[in-house]
Parts: sequence; C-alpha cells; structure tokens
Amino acid sequence: MGYLAILAAISAGILLTSVGESRGQQGPGFWERALIGPPLGIAAWGLVTSALWTAFGPSDALSLLGLVLLLGLGVLCWARGPRVLQGRPPTGAQVARWMAIPALAVMLLIGIRHLTTADGLLLQGDPMTDLPFHMALAGILAEASSVPIDHPLMSGLPLRYHVVADLVAAAAVRLNSASAGFAALGSPEAFSLEDLVAVFNVLDMVLAASLAGLVGLLAFRHGLSPAASHLAVWLFLLGGGLGFAFYWPDLLRDPGQALASMHSPPDRLHDWGIVWTGMLRDFVVHARATLLGLCLGVAALVRFTAGRRLELGDAVGAGLCAGLLPFSQVHSFIGTMLCLGALWLLGRRSGSRPFWLTVLALVALQLPALLAMRQGMVAIQPGWESPRHDALGLLQFWALNLGVLFFVPPLVAWRPGGDLRRLWLASLLPFALCNVLVFTVPWNNIKILHSWFLVACILTAAGLGELWNTSRLLPRLLALGLALLSVATGLVSLAWHSGTHAVIPRPMLEYALQARRSVPRDQAIATFPDVALLLPSYSFRRVYLAQSGLSVSHGVHPGERIEAIRRLYSAASLEDLVSQARKMGVAFVELQAHDPGFLVNRPLIESLPLEVDGGDLRLYRIPPHAVEASEAPSRAGGQVHPPSGKT
Repeated sequence: MGYLAILAAISAGILLTSVGESRGQQGPGFWERALIGPPLGIAAWGLVTSALWTAFGPSDALSLLGLVLLLGLGVLCWARGPRVLQGRPPTGAQVARWMAIPALAVMLLIGIRHLTTADGLLLQGDPMTDLPFHMALAGILAEASSVPIDHPLMSGLPLRYHVVADLVAAAAVRLNSASAGFAALGSPEAFSLEDLVAVFNVLDMVLAASLAGLVGLLAFRHGLSPAASHLAVWLFLLGGGLGFAFYWPDLLRDPGQALASMHSPPDRLHDWGIVWTGMLRDFVVHARATLLGLCLGVAALVRFTAGRRLELGDAVGAGLCAGLLPFSQVHSFIGTMLCLGALWLLGRRSGSRPFWLTVLALVALQLPALLAMRQGMVAIQPGWESPRHDALGLLQFWALNLGVLFFVPPLVAWRPGGDLRRLWLASLLPFALCNVLVFTVPWNNIKILHSWFLVACILTAAGLGELWNTSRLLPRLLALGLALLSVATGLVSLAWHSGTHAVIPRPMLEYALQARRSVPRDQAIATFPDVALLLPSYSFRRVYLAQSGLSVSHGVHPGERIEAIRRLYSAASLEDLVSQARKMGVAFVELQAHDPGFLVNRPLIESLPLEVDGGDLRLYRIPPHAVEASEAPSRAGGQVHPPSGKT
C-alpha cells in the first residue's frame, strides 16, 4: 500500500500543477506537469502528513487522510483549470530525448547504492554521509508515537527542521507494514531495514528522473536546442573542475598502482583546494533532502521563467514549489529565492505578485523552525573555502573547482539575446553571497550554490552547442574537448566512489537489531563521541552524540556535550553514573572495545545489566536508581560478535 500511496502523491502533484489556472490560459503541457508533479506531490504530502501527525499523533489513517485531501484539492484545481494538457512546448519526444538516458543512469546508481548480502550491508561511499542519517530519521519517524522528534544524533535536542522527504518514506513504510499484516508498529517485526531501503530507492529514483527532465526543460525554455538541453543535463550531473588532473601524476608515475587504487579518492583533494567534484555523486545519489530540494528549486525556476509576463497559474505554481522548499531543504530554498529575487529585480515583475504571496504564506508556516535555526545560521567568512582571500586567490580557487564551467558562461551571457544574460546575472547573487558568508557550516554553501551552478551548466551547454552548430571541424573538436573537460572530474569522482562500498558486517546489523528490540523507542543511548552511525541508522534509536556542526546549529557548544559524555563514562561511582545519565536523558550506555581517547571506567559500566552482547560492542541498561543495578538481571540478547573497531 505504501507504493500505491507514493503513486497517489505523485498523481496529486501533477493535478496540483493546475492551481491558479483558468480555462482561458495556456498552461503547461503534459510532460511539464509530469516532471513537476513528483517533487511537488511528495513534498506536499509530507507537509500535510507532518501537520496531521503533529496535531493528532502518527497513524496510517492520518497519512491516508492527508493523501485524500491532496487528491481532492488537485482534482478541484484541475477541474477549474484549462483541462487540456497540451500547452506550450516541449513535445514528448523532446523531453524523452534529454531525459531518458541521464534519468536511467541516475536511477541505476540509486538502485545499487545499497546492496544487502549474506555478509551484511554494502553502502556506497562513506558510512558517515547524509544517507545513513536520513535512514535514521525515517526509521525513527516510522516508529514514533509523537511528532516532532528529538534529533537522532543529538538526543535531548528537538529536531529543528522539517524533513518531509523522510516523513513520506516513514509513512510509506508504515503503510507497507500495515498492508502486509505485520505486528504493531514499534516492534522489530513491523518493518525491516530492507523495507526502508526499498522505499528510499523508489522515492529517490523518481525524484532523480524528474530532476534530469526539469534541468533539460529549463534549458530548452531558454532557447537551447534539444541536443544542447541534453548536454546541459549531463553537465549539471557530472560537471566539475580540474580535480581529475591531480589523478594523472599518480597514473604516469605508477600506472598499475594508480589503476588499482582507482576506487579510492585521493585524500589530497582538499589540500589542493578541490571541494566540488560532481553533483551526481555528492548530492543526487547520496543526499535525500537535497535531492528533493533540487527538484523543487528547478521546478520553481521552470514555472517562474515560463513567459515574459507571468500567468496566474505559473506565478502560483512557482510560489508553491519555492514555498515548499524550506520544508525540504533550507539551503536550497535560500539559493533558489536569491536567484528568483534577482530575476524579479532584473525585469520579471509583471504578474509576479501571486508568486510572492504564495511563497510568504507557505514560509510563514515554517517561520518558527526558521527562527529556531537562526543561531549559528550565518557567519562572515570571506573567500569561503579558498586558501587565499584576495581576488587572484579566489580566481584560482574557482578555476580549479569549475574549470570550463567558470569561464564559458560569462562569454555566452553577453552574446545577443537577453534571457540567458538575465538568468546568468540573477545567479550571481547567490554566488557572491557564498563567497562572503557561510550558512551553518562552510560545506552547506554548496547547497546554496546549486542555482548558480545550474545556470552555469545551461550557459556552457548553449555555448558549446553554438560551436558545434558551425559545422566546421575545428570548432566541433573544440566543443567536444571542452565538454569532455567539463565532465572529467565528475566521471572520475563517480568512478572513485561507485565501486567503493562501506561494508556494515552482518554481525553489526544483528547487533543493531538486538538493540532495536531491547531499547524502547522513546529512550536514548550514550555512546562514544567518534562512533559511526550504526545505532541510529540501523536500529532506529536515538543516541547522545557530540558533533560540532550539529551542536552549533542547535545552539549548544559541542564542548558541553563532549564533557557530559566524558563525565558519564568516567563516573567514579554508580550514583554518579546514574545521576549523570539522568541529566543527559539517556537510559542505555554503549561500551566499545577501542579507546575513545578519554578515561572510561569499564569495570563500573560492565557491572550494569547487559542488554546486548555484540562482542566488541556491548549495550548496558542504566537503572533509574543506583540500588537497582546490582539486583537487575542481565537480559542480553543473542551473541553477536562484530569485528573490533569502528565501521
């Protein structure tokens, strides 16, 4: 039933593209609606379900009620709209031409990012990346008895932002469990890790396909040919700078060793000043919230640039996509709104009032969360990640990170034709701000730069398309060489990471499952500060961690949480340990074999009731009162023995 609910949400999104339209207007064609519908429907269903769960508590009935409300609203909008789903171009064949191959490619990459085998879970890339964190969010939401929830990694601190993509995954996996007749939610039999992974992959493959089509549609909207629009999609997915060049010295020096280590990205990239290696691997495949944010941001640009004068339907449709962005990804919202605001100032003012009213109405719903996030949200950091902050240093930094995509767009922007120039000038606003300010942590600036990077790819594709169309050999060779140079780093980055899987061994997954059975869903676990995301991601239980970026964004100094963890582990007496656990709000403590770098009173912790024995990982229950510790029996589950050390 969960997959049918996702399909219904997508259908509701397609119908909602008619909002604000009337029968006398020329609206989007079927393919444009089909591309905008998935992100719009998924985000809208997540928002409505979040509101219902917050007000009345999580339930499958409320998830379905939210879906019915959206479908009803969508049908009403469609009935009042033009009803004819053949409006302005492009045609279906043109959409298929630029979307099919890249869409299938990204869908394949998403489909193989998790591989469950008898040996364990193979996870593409780093196990500390964004994807396991969102698995923890969705799993905890699926078992939650109330919403909002605490942060999965920062127990005791409320989750400060909406996660509509993960809430949709949670609602879908709950519906799948209910339709399969499993036990009540909250028990380990309700849904498995594999169930959640399958729902993640379905949602993200649909969004990735929509993103590929929306990028091509935006390029086509600004005068690019179908072939150039196709190229714009590939540049957006794989475009990078000159990072690939640093691989060649190793290849020339020792070809055998270099090829053998092809799937291991060089640790020196950051030392060389390379922070951008490709949109596809970094954000489309592995970053769930950012993927939905990208789709909504590009959809907003598609609707906002539909005509010189905005029709009411386009204005409201663009506002709906942009207004839903803060509930999906705040940084993408900032970058998109900066670009749209600059477009408005540069001349797209006629008919834009409904757009701004729609955005403000939706952002008002998110205002409490945005105000809660304001601490540590913005800081001044001239030059962003550039080692040098003078003009020459910044030029070198961006030349390394973007290469062709940095130099070609300005040349194309000043050619005859105002639309591309206006779009490029508008994209410079987020680019300029991100070279002066940092938002939460420096890495997050990349999420704001998405709109600028998207425009750079479109202009580069336009310029290379013009070179190719000259029909002369030398310009065509130049266009081909520049295109290959633009995507070389993205291809190498993809090769580095697509063949590298972090192995979460089967014993560790069994340990996480035993922890899920032993730890009530409303209780938290204290663990070492440098632990990998094992318990939150695979047992769906909250942990008390000290992570610098998350602590600052939640208004807490990371040193305070680190000190609290150290006091717990180094407690001299049982009374001190129980008192410190009560202050931290944790009911369980995990003991690992490796040395965390501070004093650990292992004999005291080992005297606590043992809940899960995982060999080098052990989970102990902290009694509410010190006198209960010696009396409580051990309830350790199955003997699972993961290898020593961290994942």
